[in-house]
Amino acid sequence: MASMREMIEQRAYELFLKRGGVHGYHMEDWLQAEKEIAAGTAESTTVETPQPAAQKKNAAAPPSRPAFYTAKKRK
Repeated sequence: MASMREMIEQRAYELFLKRGGVHGYHMEDWLQAEKEIAAGTAESTTVETPQPAAQKKNAAAPPSRPAFYTAKKRK
């Protein structure tokens, strides 16, 4: 089972993609994800793993995951 942080991270990323990958809303996405996860109302729209561009024709690649959505391991 994923940790709470991982679930929030995934949901925040889903919200980012839902907005079309527009940067600058990471705090809003994170707080909304926390709220949804805590309330149990997150509607997961899990993003499928993109195929390499060579296998897809005429398809734009989804935006890459911004660094601030990725959990950093502390020493």
